[in-house]
Amino acid sequence: DAVKIFDTYGDEIFRVIDKVGTGKLHLVFSFISKVDADDVPKLLGLIERYGDDVIKAITKCDEKRYKAFVYLISNSNLKRVPEVLDLIAKYGDTIIDVVKRCGIENAGIIVDGIKLCGGNADIINKLLKILLEHSNTMIKALPKCRNINTIKDYIKIFDRFGAQADKLFLNGERVFGEFFGLDRA
Repeated sequence: DAVKIFDTYGDEIFRVIDKVGTGKLHLVFSFISKVDADDVPKLLGLIERYGDDVIKAITKCDEKRYKAFVYLISNSNLKRVPEVLDLIAKYGDTIIDVVKRCGIENAGIIVDGIKLCGGNADIINKLLKILLEHSNTMIKALPKCRNINTIKDYIKIFDRFGAQADKLFLNGERVFGEFFGLDRA
């Protein structure tokens, strides 16, 4: 298998080795063997460009998500690809699912929202769940967040009202307030 890979992608493999070293070559070969032939050049290009960040991120993904991983990262013109890769390395498939659901063009909003959580894994996991279930609403509302307390408010609202919570947001604006008692939900 390695001979066939070298035969087909020799130049790319050598550039990847220059970027990540020979110690991770077994991982690269493993990834190559699990993606479609059309995705191999894209995957090698990503590793060549972003190096270990791609290796760390893709190892946190289920094999079924490799294609989505390659597609999302290689088809984005994001300046924030390293940040998205870091999130995938930390939270795995969930980030891929959230970015697919919310759109790659909104990855920066997702990154900023997660950063506001200050590394609080419980809050981040709840936020990711809400982003998966209420992506249209949250992608509009999340840019309005200025701190973790606003995100905690959103979590409380979605926990309390579930699917009805979407109606509490209008064009990304909070349409509730203390007079409704929702800030103390």
